[in-house]
Amino acid sequence: IKAAHAHGMVIFAGMNIFADGQNIVKRGAVFDKHKKWQAINYVPRKGLLPVTEIEGKPTMFLNPALKEVQKYEIDVIKEVVRNYAFDGIMLDRARYDCIDSDFSPKSKKMFEKFIGKKVEKFPEDIFEWRPNAGMPIHNKREIIENLFIFIAYSFDFTSELLRLSFRFQLLSIILC
Repeated sequence: IKAAHAHGMVIFAGMNIFADGQNIVKRGAVFDKHKKWQAINYVPRKGLLPVTEIEGKPTMFLNPALKEVQKYEIDVIKEVVRNYAFDGIMLDRARYDCIDSDFSPKSKKMFEKFIGKKVEKFPEDIFEWRPNAGMPIHNKREIIENLFIFIAYSFDFTSELLRLSFRFQLLSIILC
């Protein structure tokens, strides 16, 4: 970092955030000490599966809605910015795995609290996979709209990221 700075370069740390496991080599938080944090995905013709049980899935995601996952990721980021003089950080995969994630019992409970009512068939009331459709079919517009709002607000660590950027005088934090 010092050598790059001496040549006028700006250095960013690139970090994967909620992708915390590699299925090919079976390594990462979802395979050992944080297996209970893994995302639960809605898989066509198979139903709800933990990411570590989805055949052929290379990258394993944690559930970003869980407060303990958010704290864990913030602690990792803090460790990096405390120990290295980066000019900024780029947080890749600071999101849910995809539209079919996360449908864990904890996420269901959080979503129901967010919308103020029970979802009887979860996730089928939101969307379902139909044979030969090639994509999820959205069943109830009101619920899917609320789901997108919930996803946007469910991980509340952006304020902590802003505090870190000021405290460590980072040029920027980029979420991808």
